[in-house]
Amino acid sequence: MALASAASLRASAGSLQLLRVSSMQQLALEQAQFALQSCEAQLRLASSARHPALADAAVPLTLPTAMAWPVAAHWHSGAIGLPLGSPALSLSGLKSASCLVERQLLEGGSVGVPIYIVTARGLSPDHSADASTGLTRGGASVWLQSVVLIADGQVHARSHRRIVNPPLR
Repeated sequence: MALASAASLRASAGSLQLLRVSSMQQLALEQAQFALQSCEAQLRLASSARHPALADAAVPLTLPTAMAWPVAAHWHSGAIGLPLGSPALSLSGLKSASCLVERQLLEGGSVGVPIYIVTARGLSPDHSADASTGLTRGGASVWLQSVVLIADGQVHARSHRRIVNPPLR
């Protein structure tokens, strides 16, 4: 009977741990969704009305082969994960939600139609990262990304995805 009780307690503890992990993952997802929606909302504003880090002049023009979001240094070198002066947005002082916005041109050349690639990261309250690389050591991190075509303050096209294993380098 004692063995059955011990097994039951062990199973309960395992279930509680799974519930905790699931809750932390959900909190990180909510933070990432908040960051993504906030950054996209900023992009719908006129450039002069946006957070300075998301004004047109501050958002880098990148090539599909040289994107900024997979570079780990952009996410771990500051309170919001990006170096000061980078296209980051600190959302209501939260350290658990941040985004990075990049621009690309459709149709090639300098007269192309700009699209925005918005990458957002949400962290759970128990998140911990390696001090030298910024990679997650504990807790949860959720990465979301959208590609949006915005003109005249309106979203004309949008696709989004969840990044399961961000290829940080």
